[in-house]
Amino acid sequence: MRWALIAVPTAGSLVLTACGEDGKAQGETVEMVEMRYEPADLTIRSGTTVTWTNESDFVHTVTTNSALLQDGSLVSSPAGEEFDSGNIAPGASWSHTFATPGEYRYACIPHELAGMVARLVVDA
Repeated sequence: MRWALIAVPTAGSLVLTACGEDGKAQGETVEMVEMRYEPADLTIRSGTTVTWTNESDFVHTVTTNSALLQDGSLVSSPAGEEFDSGNIAPGASWSHTFATPGEYRYACIPHELAGMVARLVVDA
């Protein structure tokens, strides 16, 4: 199977799309390093699967559920599109496929107050 990685700069973010021979998106990876998500700002196409990989020595989470955070204003998602990874152990990963366009602001529950927050935009 052949594939290509295409980087397209957009206003304030970078779109990275891995495409297979058929031209369909294959997925994106966000690394959890120390107390941050890398990249912290990502734009993808609808239907793309994003995988968060924990590259740190700490347990992390990925959530848009404001009820799980001390400061619920840090997160948001389109109506009905909340998600929560649960605990992601060091070396583990978690994936979510985005079908609904919009802005998703997410945070790490144990590290929200340390600034472990990020933004993902899903384009149609």
